[in-house]
Amino acid sequence: MATRLARRIRQVVQRHGIAEAHARFPRELTLAFRWTANPMAWTYFTLHTRVTPPAERKEGQAGRRQARVWPVAVVEPDLGLRQALTACADEQAGFRCVAGFAEASEALLWLARNPVALLLVNHTLADVSGSGFLDRLRRLAPNVPGLVYSVYDDSDQLFRSTPGGAIGYLLRRTPTDRIFEPLAGNAGEGWPTPAQIAQRVLGYFQQLIGSRVPAGGSLEMARLTPRELEILGLLSKGFLDKEIAHALHISAWTVHGHAKNIYEKLGVHSRTEAVVKYLQR
Repeated sequence: MATRLARRIRQVVQRHGIAEAHARFPRELTLAFRWTANPMAWTYFTLHTRVTPPAERKEGQAGRRQARVWPVAVVEPDLGLRQALTACADEQAGFRCVAGFAEASEALLWLARNPVALLLVNHTLADVSGSGFLDRLRRLAPNVPGLVYSVYDDSDQLFRSTPGGAIGYLLRRTPTDRIFEPLAGNAGEGWPTPAQIAQRVLGYFQQLIGSRVPAGGSLEMARLTPRELEILGLLSKGFLDKEIAHALHISAWTVHGHAKNIYEKLGVHSRTEAVVKYLQR
């Protein structure tokens, strides 16, 4: 079955181009929400694009969810991904996606007249970056909070592509039914201001690791990958390997492998020595 599907996809690409293949076949992508830039704290999840428009909401569903929800809008050029992200946001408890846009200019005009509680913006738009779009939006609608996200072919590409220069790194995988987890507890309590969202996000990540995000100030710490820093931070709080595996949604064997790499890069032979170096960073 996989071979037949691969043959069909290849034929469509050869005859009609990659854009047509994107329209006909679902793709698995990794999306990373950029909650804070420095320290860099992102959450990420896997999403499958849609090849047909999502089904219209039933009257009963809309009526039940109209009360006390946060309206969300999406700015995403890719139709299949926009439909998938719209449907995913609409499935989050306490949230409802009310609009999706392919172009920045169209979104700006609509948002100036129809503010939302949260705006999701692709980092790479056709004529402006996601952060540049939010700068324009602040001049038109300063009270609309915006969240930039990046799109990757897979999680490995995400880990390889994280930008440098931040004082600390934390990448947190979240299930698709909890993509707004850093905002948990606020939905249904009235629309937040951008400052209130920033405060909530900060509290979420501080609670997640029990302390500040690892700074990686030393040269040895700078050699660690974002995932290794994340695991070392949890080791410093006394987490067992199986607890780290559960928290990060990875296997215990993967945790063992990262721990071995951490020991080699730091020149230590045990988790106690590694934690001491981490705490002295």
